[in-house]
Amino acid sequence: MLAFDRRHFLSSLTGAAGAMLVGPGRDRDSIHAAETGPKPEIRITDVKTAMLEVDWGWRRRWMLIRIDTDQGISGYGDTWANDAARAHVLGYRQLLLGEDPTEVERLFRRMMGRAYGVFGAAHFDGGVAAHAASGVETALWDIAGKAVGAPVYKLLGGKHWDRVRLYCCV
Repeated sequence: MLAFDRRHFLSSLTGAAGAMLVGPGRDRDSIHAAETGPKPEIRITDVKTAMLEVDWGWRRRWMLIRIDTDQGISGYGDTWANDAARAHVLGYRQLLLGEDPTEVERLFRRMMGRAYGVFGAAHFDGGVAAHAASGVETALWDIAGKAVGAPVYKLLGGKHWDRVRLYCCV
């Protein structure tokens, strides 16, 4: 059975994205050199959070997550906010510093492993930890898309809808 995950898909796109970035007028040898040449290293340098609160007749809190890299690319994600979620994101910070942010799947699995442990839910707040990991994952995908110069939806398989119905839940 063929196993396929987002990480392998992303790594398969880097060669194609490199070819697209080479531009028109280049020959096949220069495109091949762009695909096989040394890849620039990109590393996570910081993870920051900001708590946001709005009042639309009901109070709603979000946490904005920003991940910075040594190449000046920042990625943004969000999740619902409370002190436990923020503690999890900041706990993931030590796990993420110095890592390649384009290895989204590997980093997400490490965060989820920390959230749930080896034998199932290690903490009663495993759901909060998963929400925090999801917000970080969104920020990592944002960096990956910016690093290859493509929107994230293209990294995840392409556009599926021309319109999307939105809703807000309380």
